[in-house]
Amino acid sequence: MRTDGVVSGARVLVTGASGFIGGHIARELRALGAVGASRSPQRDSSIQWVTPFDPTDLDATRLALRGVDVVVHAGGRAHVMRETTTDPLQAFRDANVAPTRTLAAAAAAEGVRRLILLSTVKVYRENEDVSEVVRPATPLAPSTPYGISRMEAEEEARAIGASSSLEVVALRLPMVYGAGMKGNAVRLFDLVHSGLPLPLGAIRNERSMVFVGNIVAAVRGLLRASVPPGSAYIAADGGTVSTPNLIREIAEALHRPCRLVPLPLAMLRGVSVVGTSLLGSRFPLSADAYERLCGSLVVDGSDLERALGAPLPYSRIEGLRETAVWYLANRRRAQ
Repeated sequence: MRTDGVVSGARVLVTGASGFIGGHIARELRALGAVGASRSPQRDSSIQWVTPFDPTDLDATRLALRGVDVVVHAGGRAHVMRETTTDPLQAFRDANVAPTRTLAAAAAAEGVRRLILLSTVKVYRENEDVSEVVRPATPLAPSTPYGISRMEAEEEARAIGASSSLEVVALRLPMVYGAGMKGNAVRLFDLVHSGLPLPLGAIRNERSMVFVGNIVAAVRGLLRASVPPGSAYIAADGGTVSTPNLIREIAEALHRPCRLVPLPLAMLRGVSVVGTSLLGSRFPLSADAYERLCGSLVVDGSDLERALGAPLPYSRIEGLRETAVWYLANRRRAQ
């Protein structure tokens, strides 16, 4: 089910429009006058592009934002599957904090009304027990370079907004899936589609996720919602899901058999440790993947729904079905 909001007269610029989430937002909001910005090659003709600019150059950024009412900042460096830099924190700061600071300063100087900053639930602790539901007001305590950089980017933008008329709104996201997804989300689809037995049947956890279509709906709603400047929200699909049940739902969406083996978690962790020590991040069940598959992270997106005046439009099952259509048509063919 999809609902369409109406934004009257706002000119929207979407950064990171050549990426997964930014591309969806720029395409869906083009009818509302949205334009995309990216330093990467601009091959997507369904997006109306602005002239590329250096996001760390204040004058160039101000020029790009002239006449813009709302900026959706979806650019930056996200979770890296195989880190190669010797200083990951500095790399994330260079890609996420510095450009956000420049963007917010340029937006404030040009009279932009609102900056919607796409962030992550990694600004909280890396893994939460299922009994500790993460809400927007949960204290921030990031433990990864990525999470630290996103928290600092939020703080920089919020400080600039507090001393100007720019309204800064952060939208924090759990694991995102949908057409064009990358990283662990698509890797899980690959594993399910392979038809191989997966030793994940004994996992007992609960996790929140968000379909990219729900992110687009949230951004669309935040273009017109009356929200306090400096506020933060969490976007998530309704309900939670355990890893075994998620695998069953993906298998059903892909029309593939579901082969779950209940390997004891102690053995699963041992395989993860040994495999990672031998193959590093190339091992499918790396230490990072183990934590994501076995850990729990439950978030509460009700504050966002109250701000928008409506629930997000897609259920997880609907989102997985749409994702499976893309996967079967594109990802499998590319392998």
